[in-house]
Amino acid sequence: MPCPTPAPVPRDLQCRSTLGLPASRSTWPVRVIVSVVLLLTAVSAMASPTSRPADATGSYAVVVSRATWNEPAWREVVDVLRAKHDAAVIVWDGDVTAARSALAERMPRYACFVARPEEAGRNFVVAIHRMTRRLDDDPYTDVIWGILTGYEPADALRIAGRREPLIVRTALGGAGALNLDAFDAGVRFHEDVAGERFVKEPGKPTTREAFSDDSTEGIVQAFNELKPDLFLTSGHATERDWQIGYNYRDGQLRCENGQLFGLDTQNRRFDVRSPNPKVFLPVGNCLIGHIPGRDCMATALMHSAGVEQMFGYTAVTFYGYIGWGILDYFEAQRDRFTLAESFFCVSQALLHTIQTRHPRLAQLEPDSYDLDDAQHWAERYNLASDDEAGLLWDRDVVAFYGDPAWEARRAPAPPAWDQKLDVQGDEYTLTVTARADGQWPDKPIIHFLPHRVAGAHVTHNEELMPIVTDSFVLVPFRGPRVKGKAHEIKFRAETPAITRTSADQPPVFVTAAPPQRDAPPTTMPSDVELLVPEAYRPAVRQTLAGAGPNQDQLIAAIRKAPEADRAAVCFLIANLPPPDATQLSAEYLLENTRLALEARNRVPWGRDIPEPIFLNYVLPYANINERRDNWRRDFFERFSPLVRDCRTPSEAALKLNNAIFGLLGVQYHASLRPKPDQSPYESMKAGYASCTGLSILLVDACRAVGVPARFVGTPQWTGRTGNHSWVEIWDGQWHYVGAAEPDPAGLDHAWFTAQATKSDASQPMHRIYAASFRKTDTSFPLVWDLNLTWVCALDVTKQYTHRAELALCVLDRPDGRPVPAQIDVHWQGELYARVHTDGTKDVTLNLPLGERFDVTLTTPDGSASQTAIATPMENPGRVVLHLAGNRDAD
Repeated sequence: MPCPTPAPVPRDLQCRSTLGLPASRSTWPVRVIVSVVLLLTAVSAMASPTSRPADATGSYAVVVSRATWNEPAWREVVDVLRAKHDAAVIVWDGDVTAARSALAERMPRYACFVARPEEAGRNFVVAIHRMTRRLDDDPYTDVIWGILTGYEPADALRIAGRREPLIVRTALGGAGALNLDAFDAGVRFHEDVAGERFVKEPGKPTTREAFSDDSTEGIVQAFNELKPDLFLTSGHATERDWQIGYNYRDGQLRCENGQLFGLDTQNRRFDVRSPNPKVFLPVGNCLIGHIPGRDCMATALMHSAGVEQMFGYTAVTFYGYIGWGILDYFEAQRDRFTLAESFFCVSQALLHTIQTRHPRLAQLEPDSYDLDDAQHWAERYNLASDDEAGLLWDRDVVAFYGDPAWEARRAPAPPAWDQKLDVQGDEYTLTVTARADGQWPDKPIIHFLPHRVAGAHVTHNEELMPIVTDSFVLVPFRGPRVKGKAHEIKFRAETPAITRTSADQPPVFVTAAPPQRDAPPTTMPSDVELLVPEAYRPAVRQTLAGAGPNQDQLIAAIRKAPEADRAAVCFLIANLPPPDATQLSAEYLLENTRLALEARNRVPWGRDIPEPIFLNYVLPYANINERRDNWRRDFFERFSPLVRDCRTPSEAALKLNNAIFGLLGVQYHASLRPKPDQSPYESMKAGYASCTGLSILLVDACRAVGVPARFVGTPQWTGRTGNHSWVEIWDGQWHYVGAAEPDPAGLDHAWFTAQATKSDASQPMHRIYAASFRKTDTSFPLVWDLNLTWVCALDVTKQYTHRAELALCVLDRPDGRPVPAQIDVHWQGELYARVHTDGTKDVTLNLPLGERFDVTLTTPDGSASQTAIATPMENPGRVVLHLAGNRDAD
């Protein structure tokens, strides 16, 4: 089900050490705790399920980047796995796919990808899915894999060292799909229904109890006191929260510094302290499996909630084949499969559906998984049904975390059918016998082979259309299941020689594949180099080197650009984000440049825009990572009449902010907008946008009519959750405004002003950033995809938290007389402000305090002098500059 990112909810997080609701309403029943303790004491003496014999368990490989391998704390994780599983170690450089050949040579049954959290993002998960299907020639996954990570190395070490199997007998759920009667004990809340909970005590049926509409405290208490073996959820979620109620207002589970905690609707905080080993099944949650950085829900669950294994979507889920489908193997078939095997099985079931119903999808590998992409896939890939889009979406975006060979399985129960494999030489017989009447499941039966095979061919019951891979048999039974009826699938296969993995082998170090020999040249043609301004040549060369086949388009843009436009075209190419360098056409870049220059020439303030400001904040065609629309001509024609009588950029920006959203029919909505980072036309199509989409729309409208503008925002407000975005416009210096939320007081007034002053410059997630098309050393943290690091930015936090209005005057010499001059103030490598003094009175300028600025003073005769100033931490009141280069403060 779609899970839009919720609107920011301002909350003060207060930790509570005690639970305050009446016992009859909020606490876990004492009788259940006692019963569960007695039950677990009794079953602890029982034998665990019979483990697979050594030859069936097979071999194991640990795959790790060289950077992680070189960190002693993470190397210890690798060493523990190596000793525990007699595992080989594959150390890769460059990209995880560099490990493919070494994995294919060894063909282990299990592959564990040890990764620091900053490595384990969505792209990493997608790459592992695709690589592990390519270890041989069939289209199915070739190893049972998992990613082993944690909030800190100690979490991964704990998980790696776990040897005792987990028999899942108790459960905690926040979804109606959890059947408590299948467990010895548990508690369940419903994502769709408020005011009730269900309790299962040992030996008794599940009972319904009235409960508070806010179930946050009850869920955390069940975590801490019941200490369940399994946690299952559905409903809205992101990388940083699970929203307990789906169709009603309830609290949330959140994360902070590795700690999982509940935050109820009264802003009360309840920390989860549940260290017992458990598994987490977020069957219907978006994004909760995504690890965009160290502090997220997945790592907090591992760090403070005892989660040893989990799976989870790294993108929004709307189809749910794998999420809900994992229950068909782990729950419906009980102790037949471990959780890792269940994840493997449902993934193969999905691949089988693609191969048999939609085979052309197997060759498609989308490069982006924003929710809006799924809506465009139908046209892009000529998809004929929602089934095609959903299968393609689910195939590569679900992660599995934990040691894949660790056994976490359901408690035994009578199966609906038996599966038995008999091996006589090269003859194999799989017998499936129904033990009860019913229907075969809609997902195929899967049986693991005791060892790798090759050259398999079915000799009996081909009409059942079985698939025999080198490691498992898949049979897509359909229709009624008749008690006592046996189905035999016979096949012949060889046992190939496989390179065995062993801890005795030295680690294998592999590197990324070399560039293709037929890759286009990366040098700049000599005629083009002469056309590029010298200052841009190194960056243009670098862009061309990364543009692949599209470098021909970029070279054509330079060659075709009129002389008056060429420097601007070269600025764009020198600073192109990597994805744009491989995609944008010469026509797109040339038209964008021509129209931007025309707009500057048509507005009365155009001649006063400094060239660096024009290049970085009028000329660019995009702000952050939004889809690249061709909006400039359309927006100029729509909006230039609105600003025809305006004389300054400030006046024009205020008019645009008051008018365009009504004209375009776009309004704010936190959940009805399809995605946060919408392009202008995506917002216009949807009719709704987040603060991010609204800000993008206003910036582009401003730029279309020659108003310098930039996208600004914070990933997270200090002291509360939620991000926010707004706009800054240049009129001699930067001024801010809320997009689609004009303030009667004008610029530099907004509802978020007070909150912005509290931003914490010491914490990257609490800083304020201004997007820059010009390349910088700072990346704008995009909360919807923290793995995306190519959006450049300036840290402008102090512009909001610690600045003052200073009076400036210019003297011809120390203790001399005032003179007229242009004052250019540079900060962080770019022009920050430009003001003029007429020599008769001071001019005022807002400057961040405690910062260093480079200043250029230009007199009416054109002579210029350079100086530097460092504003004190407290407001100096008046700054005196003189042409000799010194600076005094009153």
